[in-house]
Amino acid sequence: GCAGGLLSNCTSFSAFFIYKFTSDKFQGGDGSEVVGNLAADVPKGSQPKLYSVFSWGTPGGSDGHTGVILGIHGDTVIVGQASCGSTGSGAGDGVTYNDGAAIIRIGKINDGAAYFGTVPTHFAYPRNVNVNAIQEYINAAS
Repeated sequence: GCAGGLLSNCTSFSAFFIYKFTSDKFQGGDGSEVVGNLAADVPKGSQPKLYSVFSWGTPGGSDGHTGVILGIHGDTVIVGQASCGSTGSGAGDGVTYNDGAAIIRIGKINDGAAYFGTVPTHFAYPRNVNVNAIQEYINAAS
């Protein structure tokens, strides 16, 4: 249902992170289903941790939302996520909601604004996150 298509939505962003930087597998679904649709042996919990993937929303009831915790410092969280683009381009400015772009939001860990509206309570903790691969990817994009 995203006007920006599958290449510019939140699920694509989380799936990209999982496949590119971890050894875990994602079995599809919408934003509300990402945590539940990771392999059964992926640890899950209710607290954000570095590189955890979150879901919020009602599976089967709404698209919900998903993203990746990229940093935590005290009560501040850095969240990587994407929005559905209304233009279909997948471009955007990187900070505007609903502009079809992967974006970073920084906010208080208990403030829904950092996660596009709702503080998530469903997190998956991917195993074997390849931090070197993340750094190489960032360096290549610079």
